Amino acid sequence: SPSTKPELVSACVDGELHGALPRCPMCEYGRLKRQGTGFVCKGYFSDEVKTWRTCPFTSPADMIERLEWRSPDQGPREKPGVEKAGGKAALVDSLDTTPLEGLGLREQAEKLVEWARKVNLSLAEDGATATIAAGTALNGTRTEESQVDLKAAAAELVRKFPPRTENKVLKAVHEGNGKICALLKEYGDLMEKHGENVHGVRGTRKALSAIMGLTYEITDPKVLLAKGTKVDGVGKGTADKIAEILEKGTFDKLEEFRAKDAAL
Repeated sequence: SPSTKPELVSACVDGELHGALPRCPMCEYGRLKRQGTGFVCKGYFSDEVKTWRTCPFTSPADMIERLEWRSPDQGPREKPGVEKAGGKAALVDSLDTTPLEGLGLREQAEKLVEWARKVNLSLAEDGATATIAAGTALNGTRTEESQVDLKAAAAELVRKFPPRTENKVLKAVHEGNGKICALLKEYGDLMEKHGENVHGVRGTRKALSAIMGLTYEITDPKVLLAKGTKVDGVGKGTADKIAEILEKGTFDKLEEFRAKDAAL
């Protein structure tokens, strides 16, 4: 954050003219800092594990979506992960359970997924995986009489898959790489959530940052590894995952983590 008076003045002028800087769209907690003609994130201190988490995010200045500039009277924005009072309850209350009553478990799970999409919960994009998550939440509320509590299931989905925020939107320089970036980000987030090796998480995010900055669309992942066109930060493992994405729209390792997450 700006520390000297000139830096603070410069940051305020920049905010007034262009809007406030969001939190890092990759790690979602770090603060963006200007570096040259773009912005970088160095990471953040995790209160959960009591250690510094590095972040390799870099981006040209024009790829950062600014937020509304707030006056002192409006106060600061809420920190990531902090819910407004009653926010979760309001989401659950928005579920109309009447159309779901009397349906079979699968149909109820599918309807819960539809509702979750409307309120922007961070369920997996894959429909089958999302339905499994909803079914698991429903089964967790089943009584001895085999009845399910739809509201309780909705509350469990809100707890496990909180709403996506505006700071979680990643933009690739070339829009054709947007899906690749979105899936790699989800993979890195799930790896971190499930306690995978920190170097693996960091490597995935370093590769993601490199791919976000490419000015061309990836149509052949071999180009990322070839002599003369090698992209720093992208290894064979990531190239293989991109090949899977281009072939079938996802990759096996991501689906493994999605299934593991849905079964929690």
